Amino acid sequence: EATTRVTMSPLGMPRAFAASDALLLTRTRAEITAHITHDVLHSLGYLLIVYLMIAALVFAQRGRPELRALHGWLCAFAAYLYAGAAVFPYLEQYAEIDERRATTQLLRSVRANLTDDAFAQIADALGGPDWESTTFSSLNWTFNGAAFFSFTLMTTIGYGSFTPKTAAGRIFTMVYAPAGIAIAAITYIRLAERALSAIESLAFMAMRVDRLKIAFDNFDADGSGLLDREEVASMIESLGGNVQLAEFEELIASAISLSGGGSAEPGEAELITYKGFDAALAQRPALKKKVLTRSLEVYRWSFAFGLFALLLASGSALNMLSEGWSALDSLYFMVVTFTTIGLGDVTPSTSQFASWGFWFYLVGLGVTALVVSAMVDIVPVLGQACANVCCSIFGRAASAEKPPTPSASASRRVSNARRGTMASRSARASRAARDASGSAGTP
Repeated sequence: EATTRVTMSPLGMPRAFAASDALLLTRTRAEITAHITHDVLHSLGYLLIVYLMIAALVFAQRGRPELRALHGWLCAFAAYLYAGAAVFPYLEQYAEIDERRATTQLLRSVRANLTDDAFAQIADALGGPDWESTTFSSLNWTFNGAAFFSFTLMTTIGYGSFTPKTAAGRIFTMVYAPAGIAIAAITYIRLAERALSAIESLAFMAMRVDRLKIAFDNFDADGSGLLDREEVASMIESLGGNVQLAEFEELIASAISLSGGGSAEPGEAELITYKGFDAALAQRPALKKKVLTRSLEVYRWSFAFGLFALLLASGSALNMLSEGWSALDSLYFMVVTFTTIGLGDVTPSTSQFASWGFWFYLVGLGVTALVVSAMVDIVPVLGQACANVCCSIFGRAASAEKPPTPSASASRRVSNARRGTMASRSARASRAARDASGSAGTP
């Protein structure tokens, strides 16, 4: 009766339907389409504000190309993510509503034949407690739900809590996923590296550590406090700079002259002090920047593991507050998500995930990738150390089981005794032969 006189809103959605989305299963396809359009436009309106803020940040950092590149990838990630969030509801929501209708009809048909407790259990498993009054916000394929699904596609988490059921949705998933995975991977790696670099810089500022001196000590392989030509050449080669051998020599000669060591021609084997090292790199800003970045590698993995632990703890706390999970479930979900395992047995609500989860988990994914990269380097070293320990243990055990071997002097005594015994035997044999011959010659 309340829907007999319906007026349309400026967005083309019935006003009565816009005020309340209850009893969604009774709506026509045109009304559902209008509601999807309203949801998409309403959400994109808020996102436009975010885009303007990001554009302002990019403009403010126009002198720093690395930040401009990061902001550009963030915009590309957000645009691709929300493009999927805008398309998926039109492809999947009608089928989801039809499925809800079929479930409701099934529950109504079997309700009279079951006890209240049995029916409540079945209804809760199939349609939830509000199975008879499904609302738009309870659907999976809303804008927020589609954004959640698009995020799990692009990051390869793939919880599987809900999936496309239509042929069009599955075809769009196959087309949408590959490019999205590439965009997400580049974005979260760059974002994690930027976050890690910011934390490292703040830590060095707090500790008041000379990063260039740390780099100098790292390149000083023999610990002499001076760099020779080989160490400087190894330094530049390890930094991956496009520098030729002639430029190596020029850099060394410049460092020698600037360090107070007199004039030096390229190719002379001289030693470079820290003062000359600093003065020479001051002439090569690009190379000095790489050297400073290299100085962070001593602490980089410590910072990466620390940031990973911080993200796990803070994310677990946020999930405990927003989702009502236990500490174990929250931590379990964070690890399964950051490692992109995505088992799907514990999943967040799409509204909470859409409000803060996308960007938080994007940083977490990048930091996890850095931690896994560090572990790839660490695990072989640990494996070799364990192998050496096992070999030493089992080697000692095997040597303990063997009978004691005679020493070298004892071996010589045995050998000499054997030779003496053989010599005495041969002497007795020769005397016996002479006696025999003598007795044979006498009449």
